[in-house]
Amino acid sequence: GSTNSITYLNTLALFDVETLQFVPITTTMLSPRGWHTSTLLPNGKILIIGGFDGSTSISTCELIDPENNYASTQVASLKVARYIHTATILSTSGNGTVLVCGGYKTGIGALNSCEVYVV
Repeated sequence: GSTNSITYLNTLALFDVETLQFVPITTTMLSPRGWHTSTLLPNGKILIIGGFDGSTSISTCELIDPENNYASTQVASLKVARYIHTATILSTSGNGTVLVCGGYKTGIGALNSCEVYVV
């Protein structure tokens, strides 16, 4: 996430719905980013998609594994770098299929495209 328009972070936190507090996780993402999406997959892993790194939209994606001390692994990138997009789970079997739509791309502006991301 981001704290302001200057600093982009690679930190992770879980939101505890009972205490309404964010709980920091010691593991970090591989790439600092903001305006990305985090999608819970059917296998319990969390897919971090795209975002903005402070200067440009990014296409990289990371897979966070809660069962492995929240280890982060880089996975296939998006076809189109984007931020402030949506990510909707389409398949509840296997690792998951995610529909990534809209958002913005540096130098282009608003996007009207979608892509299917298969984990």
